[in-house]
Amino acid sequence: METISCNTDAILYEVDEEYKEQAHKVLDDWQKLTGLELEEDKVVKIIMRDVNNYVEIVQTGNNDYKVNYKGGNFTGKHIFTWDKEKHVFHYKFKDDLKSNSMTIVSEAILKKLLFDIPTEETINKCDDIFRFQIISHLGSTYEKCVQESPNGDIELQRNNRIYAGNISSGAIIKVKPDGRRDSLANQPPNPIVDNANQCKIDDINKEWYIDLANKRVNDFLGIKRLEEYKKEELLQIASNLGLQVDKSTKKEELIKIIENDKKNIDYYDILCYNNNIQKGEKDMATKQELEQKLQTSMEQNEKLMDMVNKMKGESKKVEEVKEYDERTMKVMLLKKLNEFRKRVRERKFVLDKELPKILGGGDYYSIDQFYDAIQELAIEVGLDFSFETTDLIQFDKELTKPANSLPIHVATVKTVATFTDLETGACKEYITIAQGSDTIDKAVASASSMAFRNWFYKNFTPKDVLEEEIEEPEEKSKPKVPVYVPEKKKEEIKQEVVKQVQQEPSDEEDIKAVCENIMKIRELTGNQEYGTPTLNKLMSGTLSSADILEIDLKVKKKLKEVENNG
Repeated sequence: METISCNTDAILYEVDEEYKEQAHKVLDDWQKLTGLELEEDKVVKIIMRDVNNYVEIVQTGNNDYKVNYKGGNFTGKHIFTWDKEKHVFHYKFKDDLKSNSMTIVSEAILKKLLFDIPTEETINKCDDIFRFQIISHLGSTYEKCVQESPNGDIELQRNNRIYAGNISSGAIIKVKPDGRRDSLANQPPNPIVDNANQCKIDDINKEWYIDLANKRVNDFLGIKRLEEYKKEELLQIASNLGLQVDKSTKKEELIKIIENDKKNIDYYDILCYNNNIQKGEKDMATKQELEQKLQTSMEQNEKLMDMVNKMKGESKKVEEVKEYDERTMKVMLLKKLNEFRKRVRERKFVLDKELPKILGGGDYYSIDQFYDAIQELAIEVGLDFSFETTDLIQFDKELTKPANSLPIHVATVKTVATFTDLETGACKEYITIAQGSDTIDKAVASASSMAFRNWFYKNFTPKDVLEEEIEEPEEKSKPKVPVYVPEKKKEEIKQEVVKQVQQEPSDEEDIKAVCENIMKIRELTGNQEYGTPTLNKLMSGTLSSADILEIDLKVKKKLKEVENNG
């Protein structure tokens, strides 16, 4: 038996037919010893760069298969559906708002690795220009993004849609606050910036996308990129390909010469050279083995079915999946959720984070601590848990522009927390909508974090997790009954606060809103001291617009909690 890969989730191994029964027995003994249950995937074909980057075809039934893929090279959603009658896979592409950069390259890689369809065929057939877009986001450490031109820099947006073009154009540069200029990573030649959606498919340099796809395919096949070879090795490769190159040629020029002659390149030659096999002395058995790995699954359906029949005759017996009616599945899921909730209440959480002094200081609970506990406890009761941000409902740009700082954006997101019963497959979803603010795209992460906290507190309420407040918690002895606060008194407080000079004209309205919400909380809780430290900070006139906005969101959250609790 040979172990191909192993991590915390799975182990992939290859075993000779004569030792298969023995391998299955080892797995059965391990399950009995640990009390854990293993799931088996019957892999028909797999091509793996490493444990986190692979494509595979897996058998899921007597005449049913699915395609799995994983890795940073695969953007977008690529759906492969098995046709049981025709014994072929049908392909469908689906947009993915989270990951939509160069999706045509991902499709080309998948089809080449799985079915040996040339990348040129996939890319040249596609006329959907958005499949070629390169989405670029400028990091928060950079001041701006520009494109060089004969007339000077052309300033771009912080987020840009870029294409590889056919007409000569300037490089795209990221500029630091200190003036340092860095080239955009993975920048195509002659980049076209098209944020207005005016670019046509004929403007696109498809050859560049084909080259990129082929390089990434070779990464999966263990074929080194030309840049990874030493100059002496490149000279030998050029010689093997019949190219006359002067030994004094620089490495960069040498790579260009080989790439320009790419139509005559047999990348198998490069692989053979890397293994110290000369071109005239190729081992045909080795070549046939390599070619066999690249055979298309569509063209080998008969062989695929033969493999299925062999799998049917395996000595290992697979336990039949129990079937449950819908009501039973629901009851089983709810019981596990109740047990999960009980264990959350018994869990001891630790105050492991500290608020900045500008927000009142004090310790609070990190989301990582909650998330780790949820994953651990879900496994204990037989549940699978996932939390995803499924939709960006609204993104308000530059809500405030603090002095000497990046503008603050506010994002509104929709999230879905899902528990799945590992025994029955029944699911329960919790949908949460929340807002968050921060610079650049960090606003989305902030909103997602807020949604996670709101969902967790509302549905599972850990016993020792206190309600987060900006100031010190209210005294338990104070009565929680509505107390009348005269309108005149409210107005005096607001006027006292807003008379302070702030950095932005909009700050005055924001401060008024904070004051009004603090007064509402005082009325509902009966705690006349609530918000006093916050009001003092606001009256100091030293807070930035970003600080005021963050306090505003915090107070709104508190007000909503108080209103919901009656």
